[in-house]
Amino acid sequence: CSVDVESEVLYNAIDTDRFTPAEVTPDREPVILMAGSHNDPYRLELGIQTFGKLKEMSDIPFRMLIAGKILPSIEKRVRMQINDRGLAEDIELLGPYSQVAAPDVFRMGDILLHTKYCDVCPSMLLEGMACGLPIVFSDTGGTPELVGKDAGLGVKTQWSYDEVILPSSESLAECLLSVYDRLSMYRRNARNRVVAHFDQKKWLSHHSQLFGKLLEC
Repeated sequence: CSVDVESEVLYNAIDTDRFTPAEVTPDREPVILMAGSHNDPYRLELGIQTFGKLKEMSDIPFRMLIAGKILPSIEKRVRMQINDRGLAEDIELLGPYSQVAAPDVFRMGDILLHTKYCDVCPSMLLEGMACGLPIVFSDTGGTPELVGKDAGLGVKTQWSYDEVILPSSESLAECLLSVYDRLSMYRRNARNRVVAHFDQKKWLSHHSQLFGKLLEC
């Protein structure tokens, strides 16, 4: 049998008082950031391919920072790919970072590139958005629900439960350029979206109300 009950989706939430944009915009080259745990080889391989396309398509002196844990076997392949593409001077691997250091890591970037296919509800993206980073991503899984229509751009990608289907590096690079062309707007939208929808104070308040109702039963 089925029963109609009241329900609500509560997404992951973050501390928007700790994850904040830099107080002063740094005077440096624009930085594409990849962050998180890089356990799937395709994520970094596609990211590096995308960055290579970006450099081909634009004269803007973009740099890429890759932050987070990389398995040794994957790191070896990644470094070979970077060298083979002649990008060693433009891409830096920062290594693992702690949760305490996470806000400062996000403040090192301008756009967050997320290539994971069908990611579920990545809090890392919310942390980046709260620090003013718009997202360029594979438009699959739960990521589009987090980013929305104004805090970044996604590349439409076929859905599959059986295989990983990746967007083209050229499409992702085009999205990076489009976001960079209106970076101030996207930065503002990213921060505002997280504060409005994913702040932990609202998340805690919702849970308090929910458990309050349960205790009344």
